[in-house]
Parts: sequence; structure tokens; C-alpha cells
Amino acid sequence: MIAFASQAPTPTVLVVDDDDAVRRLIARELEQGGFRVLSAADGVEALAVLNEGGIEVDLMVCDLLMPQLDGYQLAHRVAALPDAPKIIFTSAFRSNLELDHPVLTKPFHLDDLREAIRGILQDRPMPASENG
Repeated sequence: MIAFASQAPTPTVLVVDDDDAVRRLIARELEQGGFRVLSAADGVEALAVLNEGGIEVDLMVCDLLMPQLDGYQLAHRVAALPDAPKIIFTSAFRSNLELDHPVLTKPFHLDDLREAIRGILQDRPMPASENG
């Protein structure tokens, strides 16, 4: 389980994946780890969530290949936002593209997701140990 120290502000993660089962699995793992989790089924829905007032998203876990607006296009649009969230991409296909964000190849172990989150949110306090 991914967990943060209780005195730190709770990070908000937006999980973007067109596969409902994958999206729910990632969201459940993050919620159990103490994150505030928002979900979107595609890039268009993710942009709508990000453009809602009063919601500050710290991190996006985003599939690369989705209908309507894929992860590449979404990342490009998100980069233009003030306070743009950090991004971890996921993909069922290996990408040889040079990306400015980490990429987890599906199926990935939840430990790999934990490690990627640790690396990208390293400025936030982490607990000395995790349960599970």
C-alpha cells in the first residue's frame, strides 16, 4: 500500500484510463494508500476534471493510448495549464518515444507504480515504512 505521513497534505491523483478495470484497480490502490483519487475514462474527461475550479491535481496516472484524446495529446495540453500535475504514463505497448515522464508497461506490478509515485512526488514526505 502507498501511504503518506499524516501531517502532509493529501496528494490528489487523477487516474486516466479507458479500461474500466485498470482504472478502478489503480484508483483503489491509491485510495488505500491515502491519496485523494479522481478518475477519468479518457483525455477529454480528464481535461474537464482538471479545468474544474478548486481542484488541484498533483499527479496524473495516464494511459498513453485512448480514444478521442490520447495520453500524448493530453500531456501536451496539460503542460500549458498553470500548476500542471506531474504525469506517469501507462501503456500496454512499449514506447520507443523519448518522453519527459515515466512510463509503466502494462501489466505492471503495483510495486512498480509505488516506486514511480515515490520518484515523481519525492518532494512530499513519505512514511518510514509501508504496510504491504
